[in-house]
Amino acid sequence: MNLKLAVRSNIRDLYRGISDFKKGYQPRTNTVKDEKGDLVTDSRSILARWRKQFSRLLNVHGVNDVGQTEINNSRATSA
Repeated sequence: MNLKLAVRSNIRDLYRGISDFKKGYQPRTNTVKDEKGDLVTDSRSILARWRKQFSRLLNVHGVNDVGQTEINNSRATSA
């Protein structure tokens, strides 16, 4: 079983290498848009933008309040 997985992985790497070789060198650009829609290219600014975006998405204030309300309600009903 492990041999099949190893062969499949090696074949996948082979085809990926062939594909990359056929495409040739393609430089990558790391850019994101800020809140205003302007492109940001500086790596520190990009990291700060991602940090701010995920913080905004993951730290929703209303969810914390709902969880606390559920805890208070369960305490009131069990008392």
